[in-house]
Amino acid sequence: MPFAELPFVTEEQLDRLIAASERILRTSGGLTKAEWKERATGYDRARIRDALMSTPNEFDYETWIRIGFALYDGLGEDGQGLWAEWSATSSKNDPDVTDRAWPSFAEPREITIGTLFHYAREAGWNPKRGRPAKAGRPFNASADPSVHADEDTRPVVRLMDGKLPEVVDCVERLLIGAGAEIYVRGGKLVVPVIDRTVSAADDRETTSAMTVPLTSSGLADKAARVIRFGRYSERARGWVDANVPESVPRTLLERRDAWNFAKINGIATTPVMLPDGSILSKPGYDPRTRLYLAPDPNFALPPLLDRPDRAEAEAALALLDELLDEFPFVEPVDRSVALSGILTALVRGGMPTAPMHIFRAHTPGSGKSYLVDLICAIATGRRCPVIAAGRTEEETEKRLASLLLEGIPIISIDNLNGTLSGDTLCQMLTQTEVKVRILGKSEAPTIEVRTAMYATGNNLKVKGDMVRRVLLSTLDAGVERPEERSFAFKPIDRAMEGRGRYVAAAYTLIRAYMTAGSPKEGVAPFGSYEVWSSLVRGPLIWLGRADPVESVRTARNEDPDLTDIGELFAQWDAHMLRNAPYTSQRLIEIAQERGSGAWGNGSGSRVRPELHGVLSRRAGYGDRLDARRLGNWLSSINGRVLGGLRLEMKKDASHGNKFTLVAVPDSDGMILDVPSGEKLGPKRSPDNDPM
Repeated sequence: MPFAELPFVTEEQLDRLIAASERILRTSGGLTKAEWKERATGYDRARIRDALMSTPNEFDYETWIRIGFALYDGLGEDGQGLWAEWSATSSKNDPDVTDRAWPSFAEPREITIGTLFHYAREAGWNPKRGRPAKAGRPFNASADPSVHADEDTRPVVRLMDGKLPEVVDCVERLLIGAGAEIYVRGGKLVVPVIDRTVSAADDRETTSAMTVPLTSSGLADKAARVIRFGRYSERARGWVDANVPESVPRTLLERRDAWNFAKINGIATTPVMLPDGSILSKPGYDPRTRLYLAPDPNFALPPLLDRPDRAEAEAALALLDELLDEFPFVEPVDRSVALSGILTALVRGGMPTAPMHIFRAHTPGSGKSYLVDLICAIATGRRCPVIAAGRTEEETEKRLASLLLEGIPIISIDNLNGTLSGDTLCQMLTQTEVKVRILGKSEAPTIEVRTAMYATGNNLKVKGDMVRRVLLSTLDAGVERPEERSFAFKPIDRAMEGRGRYVAAAYTLIRAYMTAGSPKEGVAPFGSYEVWSSLVRGPLIWLGRADPVESVRTARNEDPDLTDIGELFAQWDAHMLRNAPYTSQRLIEIAQERGSGAWGNGSGSRVRPELHGVLSRRAGYGDRLDARRLGNWLSSINGRVLGGLRLEMKKDASHGNKFTLVAVPDSDGMILDVPSGEKLGPKRSPDNDPM
């Protein structure tokens, strides 16, 4: 018949034809090549039992029944005991169902004992060797050529097509059970690295402990070291050793929120004092703090007193304070901020939040970066990792976020110029968890921050919300070339030589404060930093040092944002009415008003130049003031209180928002003048002023 005249058939019809043909052939005694071989060599009860018990009872109901028919074909009624014994190896076994199923196998069916041998061979059974190796292990050599296969104690994962999720589940479970140092941070699987090269101040390099993302090949390597993988080989008629399939580590890395690995908050290389006074000193991962401690092998912490007294605390503080003798601090509070910086670096890992410490000077070479390196040397035994400021706030924050994501213990923004601010930076300093954006990437992972943060710069200032989140220390050598000064000793060298003594001194003075009951006298509340105040600020005040938080007052007085608000309030109070509403456009008209001039045409100088100046800084385009920009700024300071005055906003979508300056009386009902704070009598209002 020509090919073109052959009838069209579907794949389903062909499958039915093959099944029908197989039934006909088996009815007439047909067997496969392997089955003929089995028939030729013979099979007795012992051999059938060996094959059956080598076959894991992990089948669905239909396959379970097929094996029952095969067993009946080989042993008849004598096989019932084996059927019950094998069925009982499944966690799903119901003895009653098993017993009821056996009589049905006596019905004629085209299933022979060869079916049982087929499933047994798939499970690794070999007619010549018998059962597969113990626990289903591959027969070939161990991953270590020097180890005999029988000595390999690694658990075995058998690779089967269609079982990828189950295999990945098993691999993760075995990795965790084996104590593999794999953790979760920022939506990635990471591993701790102890000495990673990073940038330091003055174009140098240093090393730091951190976490790094685990790659697919790195994960495969870790898995192969603790797990033995096997794949069934038709050629070998059994299970053989196999490499980790690429799909397994790749799938595990992509599971993200479904991981069972522990989360890690950071890495420390020096024992950490926790808020209860205990010391985290056991190497490895600590589930309570989620910190990983990788102690410096060259570091030894001397024994600590459980309950030191005040005299011992004063001696400990004097030892730390001695390291600061060569730095030209301007005021006692500046030195206290430096001491705070040392203590904070040592206990930061156990605290939810801590303020940033800023060291600034008027002249380069005054020792700002060196001071941060000293702090880091005490805390880690290394110089401090640094980043350079970006061209924008956003770029700086992204650079900082990249290192925070790696769980680095200490970081400094080096040689900043101008003003430091930023919404994300503020969040990093006051929130336990923060969503960060990474430079050069679109991802924004959420991380827990346990990094001590510092910054250095010449004439550096902070503004806005950053003011209450930083401690400011000023250095002034009082000479033209401070870098040419000579010193009696090198603080970093001294700290490195006796690092254990200095760490012990820091922990001694904190414990002594706790032993004294952590007195709160003179320790005013410092929002968002309660734990830090108890561990760092409180002990310094208790020992008679200046309160490092007093430096916030200096930062606040220098805040350019606060300066503009104070000047606005003063000019408003001088030229306009309190308690009277103004739109941003009306404020611009008042600020731009000019005198009559020589020709009487309004071309003279501005009547209120100071008011125009402050509005120009916030809403100016050249000589023009923009009402929208001014309105946005006034909206941003709505409700702000300064010098006894507060700006209030009333929304008006039709005619523009209205802004009103109102007085906020103090406790005795008096009004504070702006900006000096001198108390005056009641100021004018629309009710008592004719304007």
